Amino acid sequence: MRRKATILDKMKKLLLISLICGLLASLFAAVYFIGVEKKYSGSAQKVSVLSAKKYIDQGIILDESMFDEVFVPKDYIQPRAIGSVKELYSSDGRKLFMSVVPIEKGEQLILTKLYTVGLETGLSSIIPTGKRAVTLYPNEEGLADRIKPGNRVDVIAVFDFEDKAGRLQQAATTILQNILVLSVDKSYLGGAQKSQKEQGSYPESSAVKLALCLAVLPQEAELLALCSEKSVVKFSLRPVCEENIVQTSGAKVQDLLEGVSASVQKTQNIQAQQPSGVAMAEMQKKQRETLELLKKYQKNN
Repeated sequence: MRRKATILDKMKKLLLISLICGLLASLFAAVYFIGVEKKYSGSAQKVSVLSAKKYIDQGIILDESMFDEVFVPKDYIQPRAIGSVKELYSSDGRKLFMSVVPIEKGEQLILTKLYTVGLETGLSSIIPTGKRAVTLYPNEEGLADRIKPGNRVDVIAVFDFEDKAGRLQQAATTILQNILVLSVDKSYLGGAQKSQKEQGSYPESSAVKLALCLAVLPQEAELLALCSEKSVVKFSLRPVCEENIVQTSGAKVQDLLEGVSASVQKTQNIQAQQPSGVAMAEMQKKQRETLELLKKYQKNN
């Protein structure tokens, strides 16, 4: 009996130890699975990030139209990624960033591929790929109030030439169309700096020379250099989002004078075919007399 009691006590102890081990194993398993669940639930948490809608070239000032706000798992967000379109602008609505390198469609927007736009980046950082910056100094009153960085303009050259008869002629022709303005004076494309005129530091004189910088192709740069030396260069401002190229034949002073002469001759011919003032008055007098006679005839009858 004593031996049986000893065996039973040992079995109870083993059973108790097994139970305790089972409970500990269950506890450790629960802790492990809770940790795994937290880990994967955290990585599965989705956060916002900007994704490029299309290919963006180097040197492009970024705005909200170029990106979608998409939600991806937190573990798939790249370091220093921009999460909202609000981060593309300053508190006063100014665009902050320019692409340093091309950005592929669907790529996350990260700060390491961007410049903070400003005078410190230099003009070369905002020249589009394949273009050149050419600076002109037009004397036009109020130019800074009409043409701003980011606008697009057409360039018109007004020049003198001799025709086949050796007569001096003057003509105007559009030499370039849909040209991007990179800067006007000290106001850069996408930059925070304002021009001197906006800061109120311009002199009272209306003839202020402003540095107008355009982004053009290399061959267009040659054309601009020649025209700026041999002619007077003017600019016409394009509406927003209008990029079509219009075929023009130019304008010549001779054609203008011939058109005016033809218009005057046509007017004179029309006047010659019409009754003179005296004849018109006489005609109106006869008409009144005829009407009075008709009225008298009607009364008599």
